[in-house]
Amino acid sequence: MPRPTAPANAASLRAPKAPRYHDALSFMERRKPQGSGIDHWVVSPTGNYSADYETGESLAVEFLTFIGTYPTVCHSTLLTCVLRDMIDHAVAGQGWSGVHAGFAHGVSQYAMATARVIVSRMGGEATHA
Repeated sequence: MPRPTAPANAASLRAPKAPRYHDALSFMERRKPQGSGIDHWVVSPTGNYSADYETGESLAVEFLTFIGTYPTVCHSTLLTCVLRDMIDHAVAGQGWSGVHAGFAHGVSQYAMATARVIVSRMGGEATHA
């Protein structure tokens, strides 16, 4: 049986063509006026902390699913943009809410799981403080 060629192998590893992240992610939109950039955190908390927390966790899954599906160099910096806009909105008066906490928790859970895989591949053991 012939071995697959390098181009055939490479083609199977390519990520699908990525849509514009600000169009694909529900919590982002273009700033107005046109040409003034992207707002990476367009979220309005309801005031119900538990419901907002769940919303934040859902947004984290949405975000991680997107960057996992479309692992581009641009998307590797996207979390920084989200955090920056969270901070900018906080400075402008939008307080910390359950949406923020749920998003941070959701991203942290996946970061911890990934870190555990990295540690196990390096032959290390998890430690507890």
